[in-house]
Amino acid sequence: MVTVEAFFEGLYVTILGVTVVFAVLAILALAMYGIGYLERVLVEREKSAVETVQKPKEEEVKVEEKPAIEPKKLAIITAAILVRVLYWVYAFKVFTLEFLALGSS
Repeated sequence: MVTVEAFFEGLYVTILGVTVVFAVLAILALAMYGIGYLERVLVEREKSAVETVQKPKEEEVKVEEKPAIEPKKLAIITAAILVRVLYWVYAFKVFTLEFLALGSS
């Protein structure tokens, strides 16, 4: 039979787990928002730099617009940030579970 103490301990662990999951999702959402904002700022800065240079009207040369950061490099940077965040989340989870295991014994 399950005691009341064991039930509440399970409930607390469940609440803690849900809180950690939502905290991780919030951190990832903020990281992705920050990366998107940084990318928009860099693209706008590059566009404004291209617009300030006035070209003669006689020569209409089509110039390929390249982003300040290549998409492949941006993907690598994004992946590195997400790996680091997930590593810290995993470390926090392990530490929390060890702390709970030591506290319950």
